Amino acid sequence: MWRAANDLAPVPAELARPYTSSGARGLLKVGFGLDPGDERYEALRLQFLDFYAREFASIPGCSTAWPNCSISSTGTDLPWGAW
Repeated sequence: MWRAANDLAPVPAELARPYTSSGARGLLKVGFGLDPGDERYEALRLQFLDFYAREFASIPGCSTAWPNCSISSTGTDLPWGAW
């Protein structure tokens, strides 16, 4: 749906899956061919984070589980999420 908002066809799941653990950075790479520093990168990164927050919150149970995930990772040195 995010690529559709940018008038692009979806990326097949099997192609996108290896990039998903890299969050917005990985998905911008596979979906748009962008790297940090590219002209459109920051605007699309913010667009992705907004889209992610809206879509994630619409999944039953996820919006109530999210604070627990956030709290449990606080204070660790584990990078995670869509940043």
